[in-house]
Amino acid sequence: MKQAVLASDRLLCKELIRLRNLERACFVSRQRYAFYDYLAAVYNLHRRLRRRKAAKKAACRIAALYNLSLRKDVHPMRAIIDASSDADRKTRSRWMRALRYAWQERHTWEDFRGFLRDHGGVAGCARDFAAVQPGPPRGFVAFGGVDRRPRVPLCVDKQLLLPMMSATNNAAA
Repeated sequence: MKQAVLASDRLLCKELIRLRNLERACFVSRQRYAFYDYLAAVYNLHRRLRRRKAAKKAACRIAALYNLSLRKDVHPMRAIIDASSDADRKTRSRWMRALRYAWQERHTWEDFRGFLRDHGGVAGCARDFAAVQPGPPRGFVAFGGVDRRPRVPLCVDKQLLLPMMSATNNAAA
């Protein structure tokens, strides 16, 4: 069993090194949309891992192998991007949202580059993905200090809030 884990770790590292080299080559070329090749490779690696039902395990292994501090429920594509890319956090986040949108809509397209182009590029896909994700509840307000921020319905009797407001004021002092 341990030898199988080592072999799979070796293959995973080899694949991530290939992705890292591809990303560097894409940015060295200085072409505007060259990084689409890198994103397509990340997407294809994720697709292969999902087919083998090994995506979540691979994300945990990637985090362990590359000493990444990732949440337990991190998307496997995020682990792949974080381990193989030198881009800044904002760019990686935008790429992640775009790839998740492509994954979510995978049954509606055949060409990855065409899908990105049709949806306004990476930024357009990221925007579309953010639009369909659930956000904070509407009609609620937050008050209190930085550490304590209860969400309260927008229409509430002020008398009900007085004990909570005095508690947060005392904690801030």
